[in-house]
Amino acid sequence: MTPIDSIKALTIDYLVNTAQVPREELANGAVKLSALNIDSLSLVEMLWMVEEQYGVTIGRTEALRDMTLDDMVAALAEQHRQRGQPGLDPLPLPLAS
Repeated sequence: MTPIDSIKALTIDYLVNTAQVPREELANGAVKLSALNIDSLSLVEMLWMVEEQYGVTIGRTEALRDMTLDDMVAALAEQHRQRGQPGLDPLPLPLAS
């Protein structure tokens, strides 16, 4: 799975299962995040989840509102590439003690 595919799958799963966005609204990656009516807390939670899994993030959540789903995913995948991480396997999560 390519970095873009991996991050997109993770974000779509979050948006559908947690933010309750209908999957059909996400079929077109050109949809602007602002058109999905996602609140700021949900955007922050989604970015936190991506950062936890892959070590990348977008610094300003306000910038997300003007991005399309594909733009956001591409920006996150590019950041991952620039950090010199060739694959996009999730970082191991710490074991609960």
